[in-house]
Amino acid sequence: AGLPDRVVATTGKMLDQYPKIVKGVLKGIVRGYRFARDPKNAEQLRDMYLAQDWGKDGFGWGKFDDKLFEGMVSSARILPPDGSISLSGLADVIGEWKASGRLPADFRKEQALRLKPLQEVVGELNAKYGPEGYV
Repeated sequence: AGLPDRVVATTGKMLDQYPKIVKGVLKGIVRGYRFARDPKNAEQLRDMYLAQDWGKDGFGWGKFDDKLFEGMVSSARILPPDGSISLSGLADVIGEWKASGRLPADFRKEQALRLKPLQEVVGELNAKYGPEGYV
């Protein structure tokens, strides 16, 4: 929907040699997304943003005013509770990289996607906390 996606990227070697670490990181990310999505955590999310002083010069946000701040807190509610990425967005990025020559013309998104660990993590979290639960 025109919004940036966050992607967790690693090597095949990491997936093969350290699957427990990969799954632990993914569990933390998905639980964090779910925490941020929960409106009752908006105030704590505000405090977390403010603790980082994201409005300081050079941090990349430009003028850090109340409107931007509220947008950041509100936009957390659209984070995917299953940690998923936009496959159409990934296809767009791959297309751009092909056009720039950074990827070969025959590259397919299936060469980059390894969704099984994420799917396993989401199943485990759903079984423990429910479909949007995190605690």
